[in-house]
Amino acid sequence: MKRLFESDNQARVGGIQHIPELIAKLTKEFRNEKEALAFEFDFANWDLNSWVMDQKLSGEHSGISSKLVYTYSYDPMLKVHGCVKVQYKNNISWQGNSVEAEYSPIVRVQEEVPTKDGEGMQTVERNVSDKAGVRFVLHPPDLTREPKREQLKTNEFDPAAAIRLLLNKRSKDLSYEAVEHWEALGKLHDQHGRNAEDVPQMPFQVNTPSGSGLTSQ
Repeated sequence: MKRLFESDNQARVGGIQHIPELIAKLTKEFRNEKEALAFEFDFANWDLNSWVMDQKLSGEHSGISSKLVYTYSYDPMLKVHGCVKVQYKNNISWQGNSVEAEYSPIVRVQEEVPTKDGEGMQTVERNVSDKAGVRFVLHPPDLTREPKREQLKTNEFDPAAAIRLLLNKRSKDLSYEAVEHWEALGKLHDQHGRNAEDVPQMPFQVNTPSGSGLTSQ
């Protein structure tokens, strides 16, 4: 991607006039890569701050050493834990055995097992891992609902104004196709893209000032 904008020698880098041209050049640049190339555009991020605002951390486990080895695993049954099981152990090399569980917190249990001679049963005590693990987050985010979109801060960055500035400075240097693209994108932002919730479903038809209709994909 950097080669499209900068050069390691005195050679001049070719200009890129609009986003469709950039996408075409990137597609060509990555055509021989094993990974698939995909383009995604976000008008806003997830508002994760409001999503986790009501969570509270438990003070009960504040004394646990940060030098312990922690493991995190997904457990759909632990909804009060945010479906995340948190366990720990004192040393990374500790594997546990038949009577001592590898990961804490542990629960002491009694089990009936066959005797060594196999002729009877005996009661033994074992330390097993607590199935619930450690509950650090008392009120995890609601995993059943999608977080809302973060508002686009147009007072800090106005895409439509930036596009108008671009056209005022460079319209004479741009091709007719490039001018049409930027005018359509600017109109989309100006009328529908001030906030994430206002962005229309794609594809969406935009009529540019010249009268041409462009479909925004």
